[in-house]
Amino acid sequence: MEFGHQYGDFAIYAVGDATHDNGFRQTSTSDLYRLYTDLGWRSGGEELHLGMTAAHDELGNPGATPVQALNANLSNIFTAPNVVDNTYLGFNLTAAPSSARAPRCRPSRTINSSIRSSPTAPPSRSWRAATHEPLVQ
Repeated sequence: MEFGHQYGDFAIYAVGDATHDNGFRQTSTSDLYRLYTDLGWRSGGEELHLGMTAAHDELGNPGATPVQALNANLSNIFTAPNVVDNTYLGFNLTAAPSSARAPRCRPSRTINSSIRSSPTAPPSRSWRAATHEPLVQ
């Protein structure tokens, strides 16, 4: 599904999808969900965007199975339950000043922040300052 609309100086864009797969192996059902949104404002050459990316997946028995087990039955699995469950949530804030103040380049400032469900992967936060993009003329 996809949606986008402009309301004066403000705009919203959202896209999302969901996928389900029963799999052919025992307990190998998988579900995938993704969402992206962007809330934007633009006026007089100034621009501000807040983006959000979210994803969740649950993969059933993604591992390998010995050939001997597959020879007995193609749907056999080697270990169970073996489920991979991931969640991601990330935010992105971007601002660009008026081109009148920056005639040769448009600096933008971006803040990225993300949250992961894995206990071994800590949340990441980064700041990228002053990337210079050529102005579209």
